Amino acid sequence: MAKVKMTYTNVNGNTIIMGPFAPFRLMDYSGFGLPENNISSEKVFGMDGEQKIHSSLSYRDLEIEVLVQGTSFEERESFKHNLMSAFNPKLLGTLKWEVLNTAYEIDVEVLKGFDPKYQKGTIQLRALDPYWRDVSNIDYTVQLGQTTNLFVWPLIITPDYEFATVDSGKEIEITNQGDVAIGMEINIKCVAEVVNPRFINLYSQEFFSFNHTFKAGDVIYINTNHGKKQVLINGENGFSMRKLGSTFLQIDNQATNYFKLEADDGIENMIADMKYNPLLVGV
Repeated sequence: MAKVKMTYTNVNGNTIIMGPFAPFRLMDYSGFGLPENNISSEKVFGMDGEQKIHSSLSYRDLEIEVLVQGTSFEERESFKHNLMSAFNPKLLGTLKWEVLNTAYEIDVEVLKGFDPKYQKGTIQLRALDPYWRDVSNIDYTVQLGQTTNLFVWPLIITPDYEFATVDSGKEIEITNQGDVAIGMEINIKCVAEVVNPRFINLYSQEFFSFNHTFKAGDVIYINTNHGKKQVLINGENGFSMRKLGSTFLQIDNQATNYFKLEADDGIENMIADMKYNPLLVGV
């Protein structure tokens, strides 16, 4: 408990930091481990027991006990108001859990807020998606295509001199150390014309591809995460530009993944990155 810090931020940006310190001292918490596994089954005539139909993890209920501390009555009342404003049941929020060098986040809604009649109280939250996102590692952003600066001083310009190059089209190896397969976010900026770009899983041959010629300045965004699937071209819905057979690629947690950014023409004209966060069933 002495090393645990929690940060709650609602959609309006109101933030409360709780830990082994004032003014919001973290006293206890629960619901952060494994969620319940709901198993559906049916009785089959002549068979012992039952036959499984399917199973799924339940939503996650969390409780956080907080002690509000201040040097005066007025200060404590002000801190309570800040606490209630942040944990507004009408607003969605994100809870971040940190200990040592690890950090995890989960999206939540407030079931029961802080009772201002007391200095210590319990806040109840519910996460409909029970998985924790691992946000502790900057390496979860992978460069698929980047600009390499070739500028050196003193500057000597020759007929074939290049100030910079765009390095794209390399095979990317990714290991998902989470508990389940996960989606990703892909950001692509076109610096010149690109014909029919695609992102491909080299092992399964699954792909997400476009039937479109993009021009300089176009920005492509693809989100393949569960419940957040989206394709945007310059901020507008671009799903109709996809090629038939395209799938929202996932990063397997059972084997090493190999991906590659390709195009029919103009592969060198894409600056791109892929962002992902391993998911855990408990912290």
